[in-house]
Amino acid sequence: MEYTKDMILRVNYGQGGKQRKIWKGFYKISSVIKNHKIMTAVVSITLMLMVLDIMLVTSFVQVLSTVSF
Repeated sequence: MEYTKDMILRVNYGQGGKQRKIWKGFYKISSVIKNHKIMTAVVSITLMLMVLDIMLVTSFVQVLSTVSF
């Protein structure tokens, strides 16, 4: 029972079992984010505002196209 539970949960107990393979680029991206927190925040806020602007403009154009004078 315990052995089966350990196999399902992939518990090693410090035996140096198989490690998960993680994409190498992930470490590089995470280190850039950690080192440049302000720049990352500025870029992410800019992208969010751009998406919001596009959504608002398309909504406005849709409202204008439905209104008939």
